Amino acid sequence: MYKHHLGEQIKYFDYDGNELLARNLFINNKLYTSYNGEKWGFIDKNDNTVVECKYDRVTEFNEYGFAGICENNKWGVIDENGNIVQEPIYKIDETNSEPEFLGKYYKVYYGYGESYYTNNIEE
Repeated sequence: MYKHHLGEQIKYFDYDGNELLARNLFINNKLYTSYNGEKWGFIDKNDNTVVECKYDRVTEFNEYGFAGICENNKWGVIDENGNIVQEPIYKIDETNSEPEFLGKYYKVYYGYGESYYTNNIEE
């Protein structure tokens, strides 16, 4: 499986080139990313809007039930029910990957494959 950005949309494909739906790929998730052509939000498995499309970027939910929300180049966090855990305040270097969250903490990589979670606010 791999992820491909088409303009602003994110699509998932298997190795044979078949498109996969996020709800079939992330079967344990309660919510899935949604894009309205301008902004991002989250829907449930029945396509009901749970978090309105108002964010510049979002991430899929991770195994811990948290997803990133980005406004004005600052990241925050929501939980698997769509509740804001942290308003967007973090400026995160995304050089190598999308940010990953654990509650109010975000993952930082510092070399040799090592990482840790922090809630430091970088200006």
